[in-house]
Amino acid sequence: MALPATREQLREWCLRKLGAPVIKINVSYDQQADRIDEALERFREHHFDGVERFYLKRQITASSMTFTGPLGYTLLKGMEFTGGTSGAKGVVYTQAANNLSIQFVTTFGVFQVGEVITSSLGTATIATGGITLGDKDNGWIPCDDSIIAVIMMVPTGGLFGQGLFSFTYQQAIQALPNFPSGDLSYFFMQKQHLALIEEMFVGDKIIRFNRMQNRINIDLNWKSGIAVGDYMIIDCYKALDPETWKKIYANYFVREYTTSLIKKQWGMNLTKFNNIQMPGGVTLNGEQIYSQAETELEKLEDKLRNEFQLPPQFYVG
Repeated sequence: MALPATREQLREWCLRKLGAPVIKINVSYDQQADRIDEALERFREHHFDGVERFYLKRQITASSMTFTGPLGYTLLKGMEFTGGTSGAKGVVYTQAANNLSIQFVTTFGVFQVGEVITSSLGTATIATGGITLGDKDNGWIPCDDSIIAVIMMVPTGGLFGQGLFSFTYQQAIQALPNFPSGDLSYFFMQKQHLALIEEMFVGDKIIRFNRMQNRINIDLNWKSGIAVGDYMIIDCYKALDPETWKKIYANYFVREYTTSLIKKQWGMNLTKFNNIQMPGGVTLNGEQIYSQAETELEKLEDKLRNEFQLPPQFYVG
């Protein structure tokens, strides 16, 4: 039979390798499913084929506020308003066509649900549960469970900027006549010098990331350093989804590791019936099955570290 291409085929493949249907494998369906999840998690976190280099693109969002009823006036972009209870201040970004909500950016304090806000045009009451903070007010961008590790924030601007009228572009245009000669050393040295200046005066943005939080914290001045609608690009590693990339189910490590995990579960289930003689003179020995599975898993762990895992990154300085 061909190698497994689905989760169910992987489960059946592992059971056949353990002896099914000739031998009854005393492991429940739910236990088999748990062991498959465990093997896939191990594959994603430690196998170099379990992840891909990924550029997470995020457009910075504004906060939103919903009112108990439609406003009788239009709040223009950039107009300030104040919370009557909290004293918080905000600036309007956009207003919905039905006048029931606005998008905004907080400039001071924290708005409270149910308070009355006041602008130069009038007052309004915020509906219960009607405040959702955006990226700019949160000071971080969200990510899902598939993000395994974050490397850096990809520069999209910089001290010398980008575009037609940037210093870097004009420098390249001036150096263009010398390119046909084949000598790029002077231009390369200039680029290195500019990169050094930018590193000294601007530097890279510091990123803090913890997989348990599902967010990427970026240490910058969110009030003035970035605007709503700007894009951030994060260089990171993303776990591959086996339902999208079916070849994962046929991977050697996934197959062997899942089989050994199910075998270990089988031995664990049989330990309470150890040395009990069955009809026909067969004696169950769960401890032996468990011990064999443990040995197999140790060998696979060694193989994972020595053959399938990327080496650690060393910093030299």
